[in-house]
Amino acid sequence: MNAQSLKHQLSLQKWTGIVKARSQSGLKVIDFCRQEGISKDAYYYWLSQIRKTAIESMQAETTDVAKLVKLVPPVPTTVGAISPVCSQTKDFRISSESSFVPQLTIQFGSVNVSVSEHTSKELLSSVMEVILHAQ
Repeated sequence: MNAQSLKHQLSLQKWTGIVKARSQSGLKVIDFCRQEGISKDAYYYWLSQIRKTAIESMQAETTDVAKLVKLVPPVPTTVGAISPVCSQTKDFRISSESSFVPQLTIQFGSVNVSVSEHTSKELLSSVMEVILHAQ
């Protein structure tokens, strides 16, 4: 990391603290800046830099996850009793009268997890945690 990049990182940390302080203060940006002697333009510049860095960080994390998990196109199945489709891959499908149309199927090794818009974040998180610890 060169000196300019290091200076930018330190400024990001400083301004992240300032943005948090403004948020916690409950003041409008203009009032907070006036009170702290900060330029409104500088505040908004650094706020944009913080957001840009956060987005880049999230994109990098998404790329890292994509390397671990293979996403496969969803296959419509039906809801009801769970039965194995293929015992070698441990691929289970749900079958009954009502229709289940997954919006996403996550393949992790030999495990496939299909989810729809109705799947709760808590359930998906729990399932993924179990799969990660089982591997």
